[in-house]
Amino acid sequence: MTISVLGIDIGKNSFHLFDGAASSREAARKKMPRHKLLEYIATLEPRTITMEACGGAYFLARAFETHGRTVKLIAQQIKAQRSTSYLAAVLTGQGCS
Repeated sequence: MTISVLGIDIGKNSFHLFDGAASSREAARKKMPRHKLLEYIATLEPRTITMEACGGAYFLARAFETHGRTVKLIAQQIKAQRSTSYLAAVLTGQGCS
């Protein structure tokens, strides 16, 4: 069984992506500039996308839904000192505390 979740950590100029479709030990991690994100999402197979809820997340959620993706926004609960890769792993359900 493969997990088909993509966690996105939203940044001002770039995004950190954690692809949960890969095995938990070899999950794909990418850094994507803002202008290439929608193009990249359109090329992926259908999957659930999770992001922390913020002003930009609602805009992106609507854009992703136009490409047929399911989007889940979660409340901001991770402390700021955590790394972005840790945050993306938590968004896909593969992180630990």
